[in-house]
Amino acid sequence: MKLTLARRLGHEVHVVDGVGAAVKSIRPWRQRKKRLIQGLSFEQLIERIPRDSDVIGISCMFTHAWPMVRELMLPVASVLCDLVLASSPQVDAPDHERLLAEAGDQGGPRGS
Repeated sequence: MKLTLARRLGHEVHVVDGVGAAVKSIRPWRQRKKRLIQGLSFEQLIERIPRDSDVIGISCMFTHAWPMVRELMLPVASVLCDLVLASSPQVDAPDHERLLAEAGDQGGPRGS
């Protein structure tokens, strides 16, 4: 829905589906070896984001994935742009300010 609105307002929108692009790639997350990551690596995701991006939206569909998404937000923000808009059910939740502050406290991106 947010993508549709952005397009209607005349913005160019690109979508990178990290899981869909490498659905058979499953590996342990380096922070917790028993937790698995499926899809493109963070480096591969960053390579696919247009370099002239002004805003980047990162979706986090499940609360358990927030630590991994937060880890992805940091290099995305430092490599590609000054603003990362993190929007997902978890970030839109009542505790969204805490979640975004958590990323910001680590020198990460800002969002709303």
